[in-house]
Amino acid sequence: MEIRKGRLIQFRGSWGSGLGTLEIEDSETGEHEHIPCDNSATVRALETAFGDVITNGHTANG
Repeated sequence: MEIRKGRLIQFRGSWGSGLGTLEIEDSETGEHEHIPCDNSATVRALETAFGDVITNGHTANG
């Protein structure tokens, strides 16, 4: 895995399956990459980093 600078475009996740995907735009190439992730851990990390992510009913504001 190569780590590069990028911009978070969106997060999509499923509470039922526990799976999520981060869409990141590569700052050098402009290409969008979809990175699989753990839904709940990622939502909590996004909430900590940006705030206003977890809404009523424990859904993600995305």
